[in-house]
Amino acid sequence: MREFIHVVGRKHAQRLRVIAVGLSFVLPIIFLLVPFSHIWGALALVSHIAGVLVLRWLFFAQAEHVVGLYYGKR
Repeated sequence: MREFIHVVGRKHAQRLRVIAVGLSFVLPIIFLLVPFSHIWGALALVSHIAGVLVLRWLFFAQAEHVVGLYYGKR
């Protein structure tokens, strides 16, 4: 039952949201605004992928699962 009921604290969720938006949108734009180099392009791509992964994990971690509702854990 533990794998279906994952609790993310509000403070951690807010911090993860800020990190995810910074990694997936802000940092790649900054990397792409500097004079172009393949290194900056690769860093922008890696940063974007890391930010999207954090966003997806946060989405699934905050999801309400039927098992948690049934057992009264939420």
